[in-house]
Amino acid sequence: MRKLRQRGFTPDVINETLARAAELHLLEPEEDLAVRYARELAQKAGATPRKVSAKLAEKGFDRGQAKAAVDAAFESWDPRGSAWALVEREGDPARAARRLARAGFPAEVVRWAVEKITQSHEDGR
Repeated sequence: MRKLRQRGFTPDVINETLARAAELHLLEPEEDLAVRYARELAQKAGATPRKVSAKLAEKGFDRGQAKAAVDAAFESWDPRGSAWALVEREGDPARAARRLARAGFPAEVVRWAVEKITQSHEDGR
């Protein structure tokens, strides 16, 4: 709706158009749209539930819709695998920790990744 308002459409015209599109079943239910968008975002490298939830909020989905969508998108998420994919080439454990923390990974996953990087340095890899 925001884009339509920016393009000069009046609220009445926007509402009438949306109502007609809903009558014709041209609009996807918001819950389905939120899940589809969350799954799309979850496929990106470094995606975390926190980042995806923030993106959904930014797009205007309410907390309940966002939580349900994030739960669905991350139901089989492997946080360690995702974290490692993001920092496996990182040589500096502190830098990796900062990057993972900024991305929203849980503290225990950050610790695990730092330990793994440190161990790989000790093993000479």
